[in-house]
Amino acid sequence: MENMHTTEVVKGVVALDQGTKEAGAIVWWRMSGDTARADLLAAYQAAGLDEKEIWGDVGPGTALRRAMGALAEKRRLVRPLEKRGRWALVSETVVDGEMTHATMATVSLGDNDHPQMTPVIPDLLQTVLDGFDYYTRVWTTDDVASWLTYRALSSCNAVTLRDTGGVYFIPRTTLDLWRRVVGALRSCSGARVFEVPALASDEAVASILDAVEREATSAAAAMEDELMEADLGARALRNRAETCAAVARKVQSYEALLGAKLDVLRDRLENLHGQLAAAALAAKDGE
Repeated sequence: MENMHTTEVVKGVVALDQGTKEAGAIVWWRMSGDTARADLLAAYQAAGLDEKEIWGDVGPGTALRRAMGALAEKRRLVRPLEKRGRWALVSETVVDGEMTHATMATVSLGDNDHPQMTPVIPDLLQTVLDGFDYYTRVWTTDDVASWLTYRALSSCNAVTLRDTGGVYFIPRTTLDLWRRVVGALRSCSGARVFEVPALASDEAVASILDAVEREATSAAAAMEDELMEADLGARALRNRAETCAAVARKVQSYEALLGAKLDVLRDRLENLHGQLAAAALAAKDGE
């Protein structure tokens, strides 16, 4: 029978003890090749997913940086100049054991955010233009991995199981959404996404709760520091209060999922939310 999952279920591997209730899944991925943003957007729409989750086009500065990389050779260097988005093509020559460098041309973005070269070297300029056009339309493997980490996983209420990232837990309540996201991605890219069932054993609960606590504690500490040290306006304070409330909701959802309590952490978030809300009101009154 064909596998019904859009992720690749790792057979013969059990993440945690068998015979206990499934809490969700542990997921990770391996990226391959570039992905056309338009294709991913179309796949999202076809799957009935929220197209607002797809990031915008690659910025012209990033596209130019990637296009310039195609010009680098052993004796032709590509070097960034002090002005952002401006690059130098440098020829390297060795004569009698001495190395010299000379600037062949500079490349930058014009007023219309289109690459321009001075002086023009026709074949090299065409390579830049072709690369620039390509990289404005595609996501690299790093782009896709970042999008999965910071947008798709966030939408699925996931937590990272390692400080360095790379391995994540998806609660069972959002597994269907995650698999639809993965199905859309796999239909237009070379990405491979894997999952292993995560069962609600004592060790599993401890591991997942530790991840939730680490994430929420880090977020709370950052907002507390901003509240004490940064001169935030009313809007910024309201945004922080909304973020704090979202973190608290995530903690509560994991408490319900795992049948555990994080009272100290929840109290800290509730207290912080109250402080942020009060500070936002005070800032508004002072405007």
